[in-house]
Amino acid sequence: MRVITAPAEVAALVAAEQVEEARITIWALIDPTVRRLALAIAEVPDDRAHDDLTTFSRIERARISNALQSMMTKLSVAEQCMRDTTRNTTVLH
Repeated sequence: MRVITAPAEVAALVAAEQVEEARITIWALIDPTVRRLALAIAEVPDDRAHDDLTTFSRIERARISNALQSMMTKLSVAEQCMRDTTRNTTVLH
C-alpha cells in the first residue's frame, strides 16, 4: 500500500473524491425514467434504476457509459434526419 503525503497528490485525491461525490448526487437527481432507460440500453436490469451509484461496479458503470455514448451518437444522427429542411424564407417583391 502506497502512502500519499505530497500536497499535490493529496489535492488531486480530494478533487477526485469531490467529483465522484458530485456524480453520486447527480445520479440520484436524474429522473428515474431516464435512469431505467440508461440501464435498459446497457442491458442492466431496470429494477436497479433506484440503486445508489455506488452499488454499480466499475465494469457496470463502464458498460452503461459506453452503451449511452453509442446511443447518443445514434440519436444525434436520427435527430439530424428528422430536421425540417423546408425553407422558411419569404421573398418580398
